[in-house]
Amino acid sequence: MPVPSIFLSHNREDKPFARRLADDLRRASITVWLDEAEIRLGDSIIEKIEAGLHGSEYLGVILSPASVRSPWVKEELRAVLHQQITTRSRTVLPLLYRQCEIPAFLIDRLYADFTSPENYSFTLRQLLNRIDPSFVSPHFVSSEELQELLDRIPDPLERRSVFQPRTDEEDIEFASSNSIDLSELESKTPWPKPKLYSALRELIKTRRVELFLFKGVLDGGHAEIPAGASFVLPMIFKGSLPPKLRSSDEEIEEVLANLERG
Repeated sequence: MPVPSIFLSHNREDKPFARRLADDLRRASITVWLDEAEIRLGDSIIEKIEAGLHGSEYLGVILSPASVRSPWVKEELRAVLHQQITTRSRTVLPLLYRQCEIPAFLIDRLYADFTSPENYSFTLRQLLNRIDPSFVSPHFVSSEELQELLDRIPDPLERRSVFQPRTDEEDIEFASSNSIDLSELESKTPWPKPKLYSALRELIKTRRVELFLFKGVLDGGHAEIPAGASFVLPMIFKGSLPPKLRSSDEEIEEVLANLERG
């Protein structure tokens, strides 16, 4: 089955939104044509754009006051609408980023409304379902949701100079006191477990957080667990852990998989 593909037509003033949308679409396994990723120094801009248009199943037009005035966006639309009329081989998807006067030839088309930041994730899923009807994954996490989860994890306090010697005990104290227990993170994040752990895996893979396995022996202060019993408490640390506290990728995945299963 061919991978769904979309060409994102936009004005340079809307580039931050176009990049964000392209990133989220790619992470949902959609092939995205975005000019800055495809056009290299010395390339013919017109030839590259034509190749991108011909090779994409959908044309996503990011609509804003800047784009509706843009001659490049109008030309890309003209080319695809001509193809659509003659061969029915391309579909135009209006993506309203900022309120503007929608071009007359797009007025009768239902657009994806990205004008409200609070509804970004909902609208993104609508777009994904349109591009790829098989997209039903409840585990997909947008870049906005990843940031929301990252914001729930405390920022570690500054440490004393790296040139001063530290003991392993000091490293453990630093990591444990600046982490969040995974059970606490679950309670603060009203997502299904598969979605939460999918997001955590991505944050860990991109090194924005690390999983710290706080290991120890109980001293008898727990009512239901006898003194002397060992424990492993998974905690999430924002940033990079001291090297000696890092676990292997296999150990991290085993812990996350066990927690996800409950």
